Amino acid sequence: MSDNDFDDANYDEYESSSDIEYNQDAPQDPVISEEKENNSEKENLPQIRRISPTWKYFNDKMSQYPGRPVCCKCQKVFGKDTGISTLKRHLSSAHKIMIENVKSTLTNQSVLNFKWVDSWPEKEK
Repeated sequence: MSDNDFDDANYDEYESSSDIEYNQDAPQDPVISEEKENNSEKENLPQIRRISPTWKYFNDKMSQYPGRPVCCKCQKVFGKDTGISTLKRHLSSAHKIMIENVKSTLTNQSVLNFKWVDSWPEKEK
């Protein structure tokens, strides 16, 4: 497409901004409305059971910071959406406390011993 192709364009077929009708009932700031909806959705979600041993070192029921994890050792406050990895890293770097992963502490997992089979034919080796 060359620059001259734009000269031939028919701009009359496009609506001018004065022809556009606005919905007066729609929220004026959709970003704020979406944030409010997301916050209300989070409030309606059931509490997730926390199984990580990391939570032994954090309290999220303090009246000054409701729902925010607070370190029981140094009183550092974290955000509501802070992940468990960040909390573990804080314990490791600030307090030299190492927390094992829950998956590695499970003892009821079976180990399957399969016979090893070489999938390459002898000719291709």
